[in-house]
Amino acid sequence: MRIDQLTFTRFLAAVSIVIFHYGGGSIFTENPKLAFIFQNANISVSYFFILSGFVMIIAYGNKPFVPIITYFKNRWARIYPLYFLAILLVIFVQLNIKFDFSGFFLNIFMIQAWVPGKALSF
Repeated sequence: MRIDQLTFTRFLAAVSIVIFHYGGGSIFTENPKLAFIFQNANISVSYFFILSGFVMIIAYGNKPFVPIITYFKNRWARIYPLYFLAILLVIFVQLNIKFDFSGFFLNIFMIQAWVPGKALSF
């Protein structure tokens, strides 16, 4: 079952997060009416995660039981390739910036948020 309205609002939340991170000085952050939305994107992060959990329950709720290992393998296979591609893109974009090897390895293994001060290291 797919709920297009919820998918669209999840898309809007994701876009507001991207603009929050990369939209400094853009029309979105300079316009006072829009700036409130994009400067408070932490609300969008919470909304995105809550709605994603709800959508997953709707999508998987009626399906037969899947062993937890199989579930995590499937999730990893779906998420990690794009995540790894994003890491490579960041490396390319940051070629002229001092490279943080510890942050790189933490990000490769998706554990950067576990180390204080490294959550936004790369």
